[in-house]
Amino acid sequence: MIRRTAYPLALTALAMLAGMFVYEWLKELFLPELTKWESHFVTILFSTLLAMVAGFFVLRRLRTGAESARQSQSTFRALTDNSLDVVTILGADGTILYESPSLQRVLGWPPDEIIGRSAFEFVHPEDLPGIGASFQEVAAEAGGLREVRFRFRHLDGSWRTLESLCKNLLSDPAIGGIVVNSRDITARVAADRALRESEAFKSAILDSALDGIITIDHLGIVQEFNPAAQAIFGYTRAEAVGQEMAALIVPPDLREAHRAGMARFLQTGI
Repeated sequence: MIRRTAYPLALTALAMLAGMFVYEWLKELFLPELTKWESHFVTILFSTLLAMVAGFFVLRRLRTGAESARQSQSTFRALTDNSLDVVTILGADGTILYESPSLQRVLGWPPDEIIGRSAFEFVHPEDLPGIGASFQEVAAEAGGLREVRFRFRHLDGSWRTLESLCKNLLSDPAIGGIVVNSRDITARVAADRALRESEAFKSAILDSALDGIITIDHLGIVQEFNPAAQAIFGYTRAEAVGQEMAALIVPPDLREAHRAGMARFLQTGI
């Protein structure tokens, strides 16, 4: 606010000073017969008029800039208010300056309850060092961009895993902060963990089974070949996986019958 006020005042003063010098030069050329008081009066009048013209253009430009900034902010709010992701604006110190309405749907918090607080107080303690370092990197680089994953505390006390994209827009007058777009990936992380656990369980069963277990795809290509199968058939897993089972372990005189039986099974399930 001080800068907006001081700038036009300083420019107006400079315009008045310039007007005085210009008038003195013109007076010497065209109005040498004026008295001292007439000269002072005309000088002030001329300088004031020049300052008013300069001030008009300065204020017009300031109004245009302010209106442009308001339009940018309105556009930004219209986009974030209807976003499915959580949109956050942070200050350079991590203070929450803005939260989109989707925050309450995703994380339970009404935006007004956490605006003004530090974002780091909601981050899981185990994730805090990494998130703090990434935030400092983004804050130190104008236009900096980072993708991070961390756990954020839900209003109900549970932890939700967020995948966030952070962009430094501190120098943008319409934003003035670090914009963070976050998506809740808790369900995806849980599904990935369950899949890994299932694969580990399956591997444990295959590795400990006493019977030879071979799994194939619909083309009869070996996908799994457990240790017992290696002992029975004499092939290592690396040698067997990717090969056609019929060519690998079925006697040559029975292979065509085996292939016909597999084709029938795939068509009828019998």
